[in-house]
Formats: sequence, C-alpha cells, structure tokens
Amino acid sequence: MPSVKNIFSRLHGVLQKKSVHHVFWSIFTQGMLSVVSFLISIILAVKTTKKEYGLYILLFSIISIFGNYHNAVINTPLTILLRTQKCRNAFISSFAFGQWILIAPLIFVLITVAFSWSFFHHEFTQLKIAAVLATGIAGYTWREFVRNVSYSLLKVGLVMKMDFIFITVVLLSFGILIYTKIISSYIALLVLAAGYFVSAFFGHYNIGEHFTIDWQVIKSTAIHSWKLSRWALVGVTSSILQHSGYLYVLSLSLGLETVGDTSAAKLLMMPVGFLVQSSGRISLAKSAEILAKSGLKKLKNFSIALAGVFVTCCLAYVVILSVFYEMIAGILGEKYQSIKGYAFLWALYFAANCVRLPLSNSLLACSQFKSVAIFDVVSGLATIIACIFLTGFFSGYGALLAVASGEVLLCFLTIRMLILYRDDPSHVQM
Repeated sequence: MPSVKNIFSRLHGVLQKKSVHHVFWSIFTQGMLSVVSFLISIILAVKTTKKEYGLYILLFSIISIFGNYHNAVINTPLTILLRTQKCRNAFISSFAFGQWILIAPLIFVLITVAFSWSFFHHEFTQLKIAAVLATGIAGYTWREFVRNVSYSLLKVGLVMKMDFIFITVVLLSFGILIYTKIISSYIALLVLAAGYFVSAFFGHYNIGEHFTIDWQVIKSTAIHSWKLSRWALVGVTSSILQHSGYLYVLSLSLGLETVGDTSAAKLLMMPVGFLVQSSGRISLAKSAEILAKSGLKKLKNFSIALAGVFVTCCLAYVVILSVFYEMIAGILGEKYQSIKGYAFLWALYFAANCVRLPLSNSLLACSQFKSVAIFDVVSGLATIIACIFLTGFFSGYGALLAVASGEVLLCFLTIRMLILYRDDPSHVQM
C-alpha cells in the first residue's frame, strides 16, 4: 500500500529533524517531573486515607488552576512573541516583573480573606489551607516562568538541571517524611513548594538574562500580549471546566472518597499522561519556530507525526494495562480494587488527548487563539453540563464519561480546524 509507505516515510523523515530531537529531550525532562508527581500521588494514595488523598488532589488542582491562568497570560504569549522581538532582554524582563503584578495581589486577597474568616470564626483550617496554597502558587508560577523562558531560548540543558534539583529536593524530603511517618496533604504540598522555589532560584540565577524594570516596556508588552492572552484566558477557563470541573462536582455530590477513587484510577493511565504533558511546552515553541522558518505545510506534518507517535504509545500501553491490570493496579493496595472501570474511561480520554494536544499547539503557533478558545468553551460547557447530569445517574462513572466525551469533542473540532486552516493572513486572529 503506497499510501501507508508514504505515511511511514514522512514520519521517519520528521523524526530525524533537530526540532523533534528537542521535543524528545523535553519529554525526558518533563517526564522526570511527571514520574516524581506520580510517585507522590502513589505514596499519598497508599499511605493516607481516601479522603486525605482526595483533599491533596483538590488543593493541587487549585494550584494548577492558578498555574494555567499564569500560563495563558504570561508563558504562552512570551513563547509565541519572543522570536519576533528585537530587544529580547527587555521583552523577557517585562514578563518577569509583570507576572508578579498579577500574582501578588491574588495571593494577598487569598490570605486576607482566609485570615478574616479564621479570626471571626475562631477556626484556623481555612487560614492553613490558604497559606499552603499561597506558598505553592508562588513557587509553582515562578518555576514555570523560568522553565518557559529556558525552553523558549532552547536552553534545554538548564531545564534538565532545574528538574534534577527539584527532584532531589522533593525525593529527599519525602524520604524523611516516610521514615518519620508524617505524611499529609498539607505537608506534601509544602514539600513541592520548597522544590519549586529552590529550582526556580537556580534557573533564575543561571539563565544568563539580566532582568531590568522598565515600566514603559512592561506597559507596551502587556498591551501587545493581551491581544493573544485574552483568548487564551477564555480557553483556560473552559479547559478548567472540562478537565477539573468533575473534581468539584464529585466532591460536592459524592464526597472526597470518590475523588480519591477516580484520581487513583487516573494514576494507572499516567504513563500516557507523562508522554503527552511533557511535550506541551517545547512542542509549542518548536511549532512556532517551524511555522516561521518552514511554513504551514511543515508545521502540519510535524504535528501529525507527533500525534501519531503519541497515539501509538497510548494504544500500546492500554494493551499492556489490559493484560497486566491486576499486577499494575495492585500497587495501589486493596482499597482501590474496584476502580477498573474508571481506569478504562481515562484511557478513552487520554487517547483523544494524544491526538488533540499537538494539533492544538499548531493552531496556537498560527495565532489561532480565538478559534482554540471557542472550541474550549464549547467542549468545556458540554463537559460540565454532562458531568452534572451523568453523575446523578451513574455516579463516578458518569463524571468520567463526561470528561472523556468532552475531550473527544474537542479533538474533533481541533482536527477539523487544522484541516481547514490555510496559510493566509486573513486566518490569523490577533
């Protein structure tokens, strides 16, 4: 079949390119972080109660929500626009200082509200949660900014060193916690925050860029980047509804134990999640570079090849999980023996995600923020409405079916848009 031969020939040619090598180095570095996150989740799932593990998932999801908004407003516009800037240092500096103009007030409000609640109700749980969240948010966003700048400058070696430092700090700390048998959701998040701060400081010190404050540049950069980030914000909000909304629906309707069950099932599919998530930042940067240097056709070939690799790996892992399910799931212990159905609903979600993410990054590289945002709104609203409805009938299975269906819908819309997109200025939406 000549068509099949052409597909494999094209795939082989794309995989030999330097751009793809950068992607796979990124996968390796991000994969190390994902493995650590996976190990932490395993430790908490096994060593704590389902409720405590569910609480950790909820609190970490809140930190991730802040990180997602930070990525939409700061990291993504920086990545897309950096290659068109003549004064690179001033441009990066404007984002480096501008991010704290956004983050610091949000953290201040969070602490103030929690303190007021605790003071008037004489109950300090809310303040403790707020303090943990504030520390985690500050560390996470700073580290992700430094990593994003390093990726955008293609300093993958520095990112690897940052990740190694983070892994070392977190693993040593968790080793001590396991030895002393002091493990909780709060302590786990504080350990992660310590790793974020240490690795961010190292990266900031060694990145080779001297950041300077220029309020005029910060203002002009904010105006320019807002044309992109305003649509990214819409997309992020919808994405949160789609990918995290089910956690809050489950916690409110069925309790933290069900959150623990569905989250433990997701752990079984995380090897695929590692693969896809680890490529996100660098594949976006490389997509922007390929579009600028080689044009739209090469960009489409790159994204299709990457999606093909991801889907192949996903299907192979699902086969392995099906054959060795009892052995793999046994890692979580007896309390999670009834989550097999949840695991295979997550498999459907990740299969669609493997196709969708590289193609979405191609559209973002083409500045199609508005189109991606509209797709995210449609799929996000469909997911959360279906989640509320299906959870009432099928409990946790209904929630995950809604999440998987929402990702399939988003994947279909993204494929259609990429097929229809043409290399024409009228398609570029700023």
